[in-house]
Amino acid sequence: MRVAHPLVILAPGRSYTSEVCTMLGQHPQMYDLPELHLFTCSMIWQWWAIFGKTIFGHGLLRAVAEINWGVQTEVTIKVAKWFLKQHFHWETVDMFTELAQQVYPLIPVEKSPATAY
Repeated sequence: MRVAHPLVILAPGRSYTSEVCTMLGQHPQMYDLPELHLFTCSMIWQWWAIFGKTIFGHGLLRAVAEINWGVQTEVTIKVAKWFLKQHFHWETVDMFTELAQQVYPLIPVEKSPATAY
Protein backbone atom coordinates (compact mmCIF):
# COMPACT_ATOMS: atom_id res chain seq x y z
CA MET A 1 0.00 0.00 0.00
CA ARG A 2 1.66 3.19 -1.18
CA VAL A 3 0.33 6.50 0.08
CA ALA A 4 1.93 9.93 0.10
CA HIS A 5 1.63 11.79 3.38
CA PRO A 6 -1.36 14.10 3.00
CA LEU A 7 -1.34 17.83 3.49
CA VAL A 8 -4.31 18.83 5.65
CA ILE A 9 -5.10 22.53 5.75
CA LEU A 10 -6.48 23.47 9.17
CA ALA A 11 -8.34 26.75 9.09
CA PRO A 12 -11.83 27.99 9.91
CA GLY A 13 -14.45 28.41 7.25
CA ARG A 14 -14.40 31.50 5.04
CA SER A 15 -10.63 31.88 5.34
CA TYR A 16 -9.78 31.22 1.68
CA THR A 17 -8.87 27.57 2.18
CA SER A 18 -10.54 26.69 -1.14
CA GLU A 19 -8.23 29.06 -2.95
CA VAL A 20 -5.16 27.84 -1.06
CA CYS A 21 -6.08 24.20 -1.73
CA THR A 22 -6.62 24.91 -5.43
CA MET A 23 -3.31 26.73 -5.71
CA LEU A 24 -1.44 23.90 -3.97
CA GLY A 25 -3.25 21.39 -6.16
CA GLN A 26 -1.74 23.03 -9.23
CA HIS A 27 1.68 21.79 -8.13
CA PRO A 28 2.58 18.73 -10.23
CA GLN A 29 3.20 16.64 -7.10
CA MET A 30 -0.10 17.47 -5.37
CA TYR A 31 -3.78 16.56 -5.79
CA ASP A 32 -6.35 18.97 -4.37
CA LEU A 33 -9.47 17.40 -2.96
CA PRO A 34 -12.85 19.03 -2.40
CA GLU A 35 -14.24 19.28 1.13
CA LEU A 36 -14.57 15.64 2.17
CA HIS A 37 -15.59 16.06 5.82
CA LEU A 38 -14.18 12.58 6.45
CA PHE A 39 -12.33 13.54 9.63
CA THR A 40 -15.54 14.61 11.40
CA CYS A 41 -16.81 11.03 11.87
CA SER A 42 -15.20 7.68 12.51
CA MET A 43 -17.30 5.48 10.21
CA ILE A 44 -18.65 5.90 6.69
CA TRP A 45 -22.19 5.06 7.82
CA GLN A 46 -21.96 7.97 10.30
CA TRP A 47 -20.63 10.27 7.59
CA TRP A 48 -23.53 9.26 5.35
CA ALA A 49 -26.09 9.95 8.09
CA ILE A 50 -24.71 13.47 8.60
CA PHE A 51 -23.49 14.53 5.14
CA GLY A 52 -24.62 11.96 2.58
CA LYS A 53 -27.89 13.62 1.64
CA THR A 54 -26.76 17.23 2.03
CA ILE A 55 -24.77 19.67 -0.05
CA PHE A 56 -21.83 18.98 2.28
CA GLY A 57 -21.62 15.43 0.94
CA HIS A 58 -20.99 16.53 -2.63
CA GLY A 59 -17.23 16.84 -2.13
CA LEU A 60 -16.67 13.20 -1.25
CA LEU A 61 -19.05 12.03 -3.96
CA ARG A 62 -17.27 14.15 -6.56
CA ALA A 63 -13.84 12.99 -5.35
CA VAL A 64 -14.83 9.30 -5.48
CA ALA A 65 -16.31 9.75 -8.96
CA GLU A 66 -13.32 11.68 -10.32
CA ILE A 67 -10.62 9.52 -8.77
CA ASN A 68 -12.23 6.15 -9.54
CA TRP A 69 -13.88 6.82 -12.91
CA GLY A 70 -12.04 9.89 -14.20
CA VAL A 71 -15.09 12.09 -14.58
CA GLN A 72 -17.89 13.71 -12.57
CA THR A 73 -21.21 13.02 -14.27
CA GLU A 74 -24.66 12.17 -12.98
CA VAL A 75 -23.91 8.52 -13.65
CA THR A 76 -20.53 8.45 -11.88
CA ILE A 77 -21.96 10.38 -8.92
CA LYS A 78 -24.72 7.73 -8.61
CA VAL A 79 -22.06 5.01 -8.79
CA ALA A 80 -20.06 6.88 -6.12
CA LYS A 81 -23.16 6.87 -3.86
CA TRP A 82 -23.48 3.12 -4.40
CA PHE A 83 -19.75 2.70 -3.69
CA LEU A 84 -20.04 4.57 -0.38
CA LYS A 85 -23.10 2.57 0.66
CA GLN A 86 -21.19 -0.64 -0.08
CA HIS A 87 -18.46 0.60 2.27
CA PHE A 88 -20.58 1.75 5.23
CA HIS A 89 -18.53 -0.62 7.43
CA TRP A 90 -15.28 1.21 6.63
CA GLU A 91 -13.69 3.72 8.92
CA THR A 92 -13.51 7.18 7.37
CA VAL A 93 -9.71 7.08 7.59
CA ASP A 94 -9.83 3.95 5.40
CA MET A 95 -11.82 5.86 2.77
CA PHE A 96 -9.30 8.69 2.85
CA THR A 97 -6.47 6.17 2.54
CA GLU A 98 -8.21 4.54 -0.43
CA LEU A 99 -8.45 7.91 -2.20
CA ALA A 100 -4.82 8.70 -1.35
CA GLN A 101 -3.72 5.34 -2.77
CA GLN A 102 -5.59 6.07 -6.00
CA VAL A 103 -3.81 9.41 -6.51
CA TYR A 104 -0.37 8.15 -5.44
CA PRO A 105 2.37 9.32 -5.99
CA LEU A 106 0.61 12.69 -5.71
CA ILE A 107 0.20 14.27 -2.28
CA PRO A 108 -3.49 14.63 -1.40
CA VAL A 109 -4.43 18.09 -0.13
CA GLU A 110 -7.54 18.18 2.10
CA LYS A 111 -9.16 21.34 3.46
CA SER A 112 -12.51 20.70 5.10
CA PRO A 113 -13.02 23.56 7.57
CA ALA A 114 -14.97 21.22 9.88
CA THR A 115 -11.70 19.35 10.52
CA ALA A 116 -10.29 22.40 12.29
CA TYR A 117 -13.24 22.46 14.67
